[in-house]
This record gives sequence, structure tokens and C-alpha cells, in this order.
Amino acid sequence: MKRKWKHPAEPEASRQHWRSLGELEGSDEFKGWLEREFPQGAAELELDATSRRRFVKLMRASTALPGFG
Repeated sequence: MKRKWKHPAEPEASRQHWRSLGELEGSDEFKGWLEREFPQGAAELELDATSRRRFVKLMRASTALPGFG
């Protein structure tokens, strides 16, 4: 018979994850890197009818299909 452990529930808000120690410190270097990496409004930017998500779906399908054959 397996023993079942019952741990106390941890509230979701108590967990906090960081990308690096720079983010944890709140350093200016990290903030600058973050602004360069993810510019304001980049999520809404679409240059043509094919979105990034659709492109990734098509690439995933094109690599999976040869395995079925």
C-alpha cells in the first residue's frame, strides 16, 4: 500500500519566478535588456496575414507529417 502525503496547500500568489538574478535585483541593466528584447506593443504587431503563432503551427505540422509516412 502506498503512503499518500498530504501537504498543505500553497497559495498561488506566494510563488514568484525570475528570469535571472538581474530581474530579482531590479537592476537597470536588466530593465534595459528587457526593453530591447520585448519592445512596447510588439505582441500586437503583425506585418502580414500570417501571424507568428500560425507560422509555428505550420512548421510543427510540416515536421510531424513525414514521421507518419
